[in-house]
Amino acid sequence: MPSKTSTARQTLYVHHSSDGTKALKTVTDLPKLLLVWNPGKGSPIHDHANAHCIMKVLAGELTETVYHPPHSEGDETSPLQLKHQKRYQTDQVTYISDDIGLHRVHNPSPNQVAVSLHSMYWSNSTNLL
Repeated sequence: MPSKTSTARQTLYVHHSSDGTKALKTVTDLPKLLLVWNPGKGSPIHDHANAHCIMKVLAGELTETVYHPPHSEGDETSPLQLKHQKRYQTDQVTYISDDIGLHRVHNPSPNQVAVSLHSMYWSNSTNLL
């Protein structure tokens, strides 16, 4: 049986892209994404298209900034308001859904890569990917 380290090294062999992300594989009908976060890089602020998302930090640390869902009146949308910000260390897990708000995830380290595993579930869909 391979060690966790050798398995992780094999799994983490991904091509470099501008944002450092790559979809791995859908297992047991739930999409799983392994995201490699280059130092100082992060996602844009985003929702989850009515999905439930669990994120586990596998290496390094990540900062999640959560915003209250925007409110619309007529043609105007209110500016985003900060709900909370939290830093997650290796092996910590968090959950987000559109009911909680929008969020952004980023690697605060200036010199260390971070890695996270994400699993998503759409409660209103049978076609998961």
